Amino acid sequence: MAIVRGGRLAVVDSLENLRAIAIRKLEIEFGGLAPAVDEITALPGVQGATIEGSHFIVAYEGSIDPLVKAIAAYEVHSIHSRDDDLEEIFLGYYREGDQ
Repeated sequence: MAIVRGGRLAVVDSLENLRAIAIRKLEIEFGGLAPAVDEITALPGVQGATIEGSHFIVAYEGSIDPLVKAIAAYEVHSIHSRDDDLEEIFLGYYREGDQ
């Protein structure tokens, strides 16, 4: 797969490799008390988090270990992984150039 940005190749790689390095998202539903969003966003690898009541969506890259250890102190009802689709991977390369 190739991504062209500004008339130049931004990346050429397999879809599997691009997905492996993409920012991943977890949907976490807590029962009762949930951690503060600042506690989650301060963890290594966490790129951002949104919260609605006891429902979190956490974007992270790299190891998930620090996040899992942090939420283990709370009652967790469910965790669902959301992989970026091809469009999100593509847009990620365009967002990186805007920084």
